[in-house]
Order: sequence, then structure tokens, then C-alpha cells
Amino acid sequence: MHDMNTIIKICIKHGQLEEKDVIKKGLTKKGTQRWGCRLCLKEYHHKNYVKNKESIMLKQKKYREENPEKFRLIKRLSARKAKLLNPEKINLQKKISDLKNDTTKKKARAKYSNRMVETLGDSYIKDLLTKNSILKNKDISDAMVQIKRFTMFIKRKVRDEK
Repeated sequence: MHDMNTIIKICIKHGQLEEKDVIKKGLTKKGTQRWGCRLCLKEYHHKNYVKNKESIMLKQKKYREENPEKFRLIKRLSARKAKLLNPEKINLQKKISDLKNDTTKKKARAKYSNRMVETLGDSYIKDLLTKNSILKNKDISDAMVQIKRFTMFIKRKVRDEK
């Protein structure tokens, strides 16, 4: 085995190459291994990608559609890997997301509670007023129902603003 810094090939463009700068390029017609300069192959692949970008993108899209389970797995694994590599970044994103969700939850709760107070039925409010008292539903006037509805509305407004 060669030492990693041993010069094993010579590139026309980049000169002498060490083992780490040489990669397998494929096989010849006779079946012997071909080697190439890492930098030259990188340039070649970049030019090829720029030249044939549309067809490459179509092939990738087609493959992705034919193999959705592979991409779900890759996405799940890469998310897990990202959490392991950058826990601070993930925690920061989670905190930002939680703050956004808290404000939207408060807005939704306020909207829902306002709507609920406005749509509370008279029988529900009468039941609240007669609970733990000697009064009966027939004893409660409409004015008392409106007053109770309004006080509930105010209490919920105060609670939602906290």
C-alpha cells in the first residue's frame, strides 16, 4: 500500500498527483482501471452539469417519483443527522417556532373564546346561574342571562390578554 503522500500519477493540467488527489475514473475497453485527477474530474462534471442541467433535473425528478420511500428515508435520516451535528441551531429554530406558535395560539384562543361567548345559548348560561343555587331555570330572566354573558365575555378578554 502507498503512503497517502506518495506521488503515483501525473496530470497534464495539475502536475504530479498524490494518492489522495487521484480517483477511479472507470474501466477501459480491455477492463483495466482508469485513474483521473480529482480536480480535472470535478471541472468536467461541473461543465457537464451546466451543459445538460435540464435533462439531469428531469432524470432526478423521475427517479424521485419512482422511489418515494428512499427519499422519505433520506429526509428522515438527514434531519436526524442535522440534529446530531448542530443541536444549537436546531434548538434555536425550535425556540423561534415555539414563539411564533404561542402568539398564533393566543390569537386563535382569543378569537375562539370571543366567538364562543357570543354564541353561548341561553340554556347554558341559565344552567351556570342555577348551578349550586336554589334558583331554577324558569326563575332566570333574559336580562340576567345577558348580564352573565357580558361578564363572561369580559373575564375571557382579560384572561386572553395576560
